[in-house]
Amino acid sequence: MARKAFLAGVPVLLNFCASENFKDVKKIYWIEMNDISKGKFGSMNYDNNLKVSKLITNFFGYELVKTRVYNFDSTANNKYNFDYIDDLPIENGDIVSENVTMYRSKKFSKTQIHSFPEGALTYNQLYNLKKVFLNYPMTGAIRKLYKKFKKRDQFLIDKQWLIPDYFNISKKLIKYMSEYSVLSYENINKNNDLFFNFLNQKFQLKKFIGEKKIYIHPVQVPYPIKQYKEWFNLIKQNIFPIEIIIKPHPTDQRDYGDTFNDCKSFNSFLNSIPLEIFFSLTNVYYVGYHSTTLLNLNPNRVKIIPPPNKEIMNTKMFYPGLSGLFVNKWKKHWEN
Repeated sequence: MARKAFLAGVPVLLNFCASENFKDVKKIYWIEMNDISKGKFGSMNYDNNLKVSKLITNFFGYELVKTRVYNFDSTANNKYNFDYIDDLPIENGDIVSENVTMYRSKKFSKTQIHSFPEGALTYNQLYNLKKVFLNYPMTGAIRKLYKKFKKRDQFLIDKQWLIPDYFNISKKLIKYMSEYSVLSYENINKNNDLFFNFLNQKFQLKKFIGEKKIYIHPVQVPYPIKQYKEWFNLIKQNIFPIEIIIKPHPTDQRDYGDTFNDCKSFNSFLNSIPLEIFFSLTNVYYVGYHSTTLLNLNPNRVKIIPPPNKEIMNTKMFYPGLSGLFVNKWKKHWEN
């Protein structure tokens, strides 16, 4: 029986299709998860997500199976209880995205799967493991026993996939960790370029972005709107007179007021397209703070301008994996 994939998140879907690591998979089950505790400001346009997802799977030749929106409350005592996904036909050998495998489900507690990365969060787990166990061949069996002992009512993960990075640091990190594998960086970038060209024909992206050097700023959901203007003014001062495009996260439905009034911004449909796609244009640069997108980029195209209140970001959207495993090697290449 052919393997299936169960994926949540448009960037997850794009990385899966573009990597070419799973050519034996023909059918992808599309999962939407909605945190009801965030209310209308944390919801997203699922119609746009589905349209973009269909564009991706049609382009790469996969069959997309729409499931449904799974509501959960991240503030409730049972926030790790995902028994309500038990209607999904997940079987041994299937690929399941990390934002599903991290939660408990008694039905699937003995189901052996491959875990597909949601983003930089995968490196948090790897960073924590490396702090506990020395990264030598003889510690592999101990690591596996440790992870098995800690796991309760969760999937049994045969293989944990990782998002690749520009300097190939990820492959060096897992040299003696056979339970991890890194997706193909070359394939992802090659296919992202091809998919960008396809999107450009449909939506005239090059015309909107222009030919001059331009920065994209991904709006950070955890950072309060009341304080965002101060941070954004700092960003503009540092890159003046170069133009900025604003790209809010699809879940960010806040009223920005006049914070970004003098900048270009993507419409709600284009906001559902993963940020990495737009860097297929060589005149596009990144400005802001740490995010999963940094894994994909040449650090020479990155300008990091921390928010005035870094504590907010470090508390609500902290990537210790990025900070501990990558940033020290990246920062000497970042734009000043």
